[in-house]
Amino acid sequence: MWSEVLGLYERSELSKKDKEDVELIRLVMNYNGMTFSSVKDLNVNMMVKFLSLREKIIYSKMVSIVENTEKLYHWIDFARQWEAHWYERNSIMADNIKKIANDYKNKRIVVLVGLEHKPGLLDLLQESTDFVIQEY
Repeated sequence: MWSEVLGLYERSELSKKDKEDVELIRLVMNYNGMTFSSVKDLNVNMMVKFLSLREKIIYSKMVSIVENTEKLYHWIDFARQWEAHWYERNSIMADNIKKIANDYKNKRIVVLVGLEHKPGLLDLLQESTDFVIQEY
């Protein structure tokens, strides 16, 4: 899907809005090129906020581009499922964490997840009053 979107972008076959959205997606995807002096640098609040913004941009903008571009219509179902799957996956992970926290009340639970899941999980878990989230 992404390679087709980029192809249309490079051939100037996208609308002005969709072209701008591709440029925005490309900018937020560039975090992979960032360098950090330690793992702790990855875990700072600014990075979590950036990843939260990145998540909202990539999934919603990609679906929008596909929906707005006739040459990409064959990707509509996939794009929508791709976006829904990401949020569903985070929701399932958060539900499992809540269940474990409930099963092991007053115990410390360590949760290790991929960095890109952290913003979504924090959003889903911070509403709970059943446990306290401590970051290290």
